[in-house]
Amino acid sequence: MQPLDAKDRQLLALLQQDAAIPAEALGEQVGLSVTSVQRRIKRLVSTRVIARQASVLSPEKLGYPVRCIVSVELEVESPEVLDQFRARIDGEPRIQQSYYVTGASDFVRSPSGCSSATATSGTSRPAS
Repeated sequence: MQPLDAKDRQLLALLQQDAAIPAEALGEQVGLSVTSVQRRIKRLVSTRVIARQASVLSPEKLGYPVRCIVSVELEVESPEVLDQFRARIDGEPRIQQSYYVTGASDFVRSPSGCSSATATSGTSRPAS
């Protein structure tokens, strides 16, 4: 893989802010032609520097006005239970991040949003 230069890094910084910005606008901001911008983006995608493009949703517009960090403590911490729990949260589209941690909690997860009722209750139960 070709090393990233300053122009690549500038493009990546701009694309992280708005992946839909037109190549013409990107070129103007970094001092490259449209063709050069397109070629660089194609290379960054093909070499997996750009792993994927995603849409950032507004939790507030979706009815989840509160950002939550949820601490999860499992009753049993066996490899089978951990695998089952990971599989369940991996299948939940609203879970943005999940970390297996040491200490009092077993997992810390960050849902894309939650209601104020869930945030103030201190509990979150999976839908049946």
